[in-house]
Amino acid sequence: MKKTLLLTLASLSLCMTAQADTDYVWSGKADGQTWSNPNNWNVGGRPNAYYPQSGSDNAIIGADAGTIRWEDCAYWGATKSIALGSGSTLICNATGEGHADFSVPSITLESGSALQFSSTSTNGDFGLQNDLTVNYNKVTAADHAYFDATEVRQWWGNDHTVYLTGSLDTTDLTGSGTIKLLAFTTFNSAPTINYNGFDVTGDSSVELSIYDVKEDGVRTIGVNYNVLTVPEPTTATLSLLALAALCSRRRRKA
Repeated sequence: MKKTLLLTLASLSLCMTAQADTDYVWSGKADGQTWSNPNNWNVGGRPNAYYPQSGSDNAIIGADAGTIRWEDCAYWGATKSIALGSGSTLICNATGEGHADFSVPSITLESGSALQFSSTSTNGDFGLQNDLTVNYNKVTAADHAYFDATEVRQWWGNDHTVYLTGSLDTTDLTGSGTIKLLAFTTFNSAPTINYNGFDVTGDSSVELSIYDVKEDGVRTIGVNYNVLTVPEPTTATLSLLALAALCSRRRRKA
């Protein structure tokens, strides 16, 4: 009885270990910029003969990793999450004919990163196997993140939703303009886009609003910004000094 219990506990322990998340950190040490080369990834500081390809794998690509190609990503697309650092681009390419499902549920794009879907076949297209959350981490006008699915024939929704979350860093914004977040080829079965979770509250110095436009078969979503006119510190200071002088003069006359 005791032996059976120990074996059961051991089996449960192995199952729990197998189900634990694994963080794959991009090292780029192998030749080329290929996702499926295990030598380009570290787990716990060193390669482990695998690359992110399961529902418990987290792919972490740091800053300035260049352009990485994930060939046949719809087939090996069960990665739990992807994080892209500034200066890094990930191209997800469908290599087969027809419809291919993409099943990564969570993607984080740092400012200055880019995610692109493409197809080597003119008949190739992508579909979502589940809902997808794309988090934009404080994107800026000069160095913003971008999700581009215009290079595939069609982007199927399969009744799933893409949730856009995150915020815009308004610190160095000037004037007005539009920061693009997502673009894809439009058609009847495209995914539902929900951007209610993206912060466009703005503040007293900048106005923000969602930009959502369909043009020439492409739907583009982003953020409109308008920096309000704020008095220069020197002007404000002079105005206060003039007001103080006027008040002082009135007091003396009284």
